[in-house]
This record gives sequence, structure tokens and C-alpha cells, in this order.
Amino acid sequence: MREIHEELGTVLMQVKPFKVTRIELPGGTLELNTFTGVLRGPVVLEDHELMAYGWFSLESLQIMRERLRLPILLEHAQKLLISLSSVVGK
Repeated sequence: MREIHEELGTVLMQVKPFKVTRIELPGGTLELNTFTGVLRGPVVLEDHELMAYGWFSLESLQIMRERLRLPILLEHAQKLLISLSSVVGK
């Protein structure tokens, strides 16, 4: 969560692990840990950290699929939305 604070200038609260994805690369294994939570406070970007950030609909991510650095993020977003809809429907 330190990384979220450093990159976005805000704090992630009510953090829950969502998914771990391991990608085998020639130099070793890349592990992506995905979390859900609630942001406390506004996002504040530092010029030297990130150029921009944004919230994207699932449809927008699907359209951008070929341009995503890590297409696995689209799969994570789809699974998260499905899990959230099952919680809301209860």
C-alpha cells in the first residue's frame, strides 16, 4: 500500500487481496498482486511519478486491450466486476 501512497498521494483503505497472477519470464517469475479497497482522499500526481491516471469502464479496457502494457489487467478487471456484482446482489 506504500506504493499507492507514493504514486497517487492517497491512502487505500479497507484493503482486500483480490488476485495473484504469476507470469513466467526468461529472467524469472513476475508476480502481480491485485487488491481492492477504498481511496481516502484525492489522487495527487507528482510530475516525476506518473503523467496521468484514469478510471476506465470495462468496455473501454476491452477496446484498449491491444495497447495495454499488461493485458492480464483486463482479465483482473472483469473478474473484479463479476465478484462485486455478486456482493451487491446479496
